[in-house]
Amino acid sequence: MEVYLEDMNRDNHPDVLLLDDPPHRYKSRNLFVFNPESVSLISVPEFAQLGATYTIGNLFYSYITCGCADECWESILFRIDSTKIVNLARQGCDCYNFTVSVLLGQENKIVEIKKCPSFGFNAKHQSIESKWKGIISSYKIN
Repeated sequence: MEVYLEDMNRDNHPDVLLLDDPPHRYKSRNLFVFNPESVSLISVPEFAQLGATYTIGNLFYSYITCGCADECWESILFRIDSTKIVNLARQGCDCYNFTVSVLLGQENKIVEIKKCPSFGFNAKHQSIESKWKGIISSYKIN
């Protein structure tokens, strides 16, 4: 098990990120955020469902595979408000179609749909991060 102290919800208090099963490709991840009022750690259960997570500016994005020899995958752009995951946008392939949706106001709007691109593992992750940077800039997500 790996343990990291990082301010995941950007409240100027360290939070605890636990990574189980380090040899596993996507690791089991659990997040506990510090609550300064009760001086305790509070679990964020939805964090474990996100798969691998990465930092992009003051936001995060996830990556999880869902099948089709890794042609089915999903990446969610999110932030952590207090003890809640706030989904801001989604991109992914369902084995056939690549879609991007963005939370605009109270609704998720599909802003792109096309045939799933074909690329290797490293190129996929570079493409995912590049797409997130463009979406953050275009839609002024923060």
